[in-house]
Amino acid sequence: MRRFLCFFLVLSLLCIHPAGQAATYTRVEDTAVALMDITFTCGCTRTGAGTMIAVNGLITAGHNLLCHTHNKTLKTCTFYFGYAKPNDWYYKYNGSFRYAYYCNFSSGYSSKDDIGYVVFPSNVGNNTGWYASTVQDDYGLSWEYTNISGYKNNRKTNDWNQITVVDSKQVKWPQSSSFQGSCDGGPLYWFYEGLEYPQVIGVYTSSDGSMGYGRRLTNQIFSDMRADGIKFN
Repeated sequence: MRRFLCFFLVLSLLCIHPAGQAATYTRVEDTAVALMDITFTCGCTRTGAGTMIAVNGLITAGHNLLCHTHNKTLKTCTFYFGYAKPNDWYYKYNGSFRYAYYCNFSSGYSSKDDIGYVVFPSNVGNNTGWYASTVQDDYGLSWEYTNISGYKNNRKTNDWNQITVVDSKQVKWPQSSSFQGSCDGGPLYWFYEGLEYPQVIGVYTSSDGSMGYGRRLTNQIFSDMRADGIKFN
């Protein structure tokens, strides 16, 4: 599994927390998840989701960082944390960042390595909060009820289901009709009694119409994120 590290630079760094917008969400479970407004260098556009898992780090699906149709990198990306609707969000970031992804779509789409992360140059998480994160073995994941978050029609939506292990990198679950069509990259996470914060175990990558698929976090990904400057507690 190889990661590709890229840089996204703008002329100025801009972080906006608009007056009157902060009342939409107040829980870290909502404010730490961003709607990503994405344009690739090939001209393709999409929306995706990403989750803060450290004070300066965000996890997402790889195809939110690399166009799965043309295998091209980002041109622009704006993050709307706690997004509710146009002009109603908790925190907006459209500045510079570094990013890495593990996917390569030169031979077509595959969900197996469809994961990536963003490294912000500033502590964005001080404004948004962030989730905890963990690596789980097959036994720890099998048949566990898990929360899955995303944005459907640009509205935050959630699913909750038992996941099963596909292989060392992937999990799957029966996807509810209310969640089908949600944008990809949102967190797979646990949040039950005894946990102080939501705990991310992976990201939502794709659906075949009846089953949803997620990419698991691994020790290698955590090692890479630390090496690239993501500051875990």
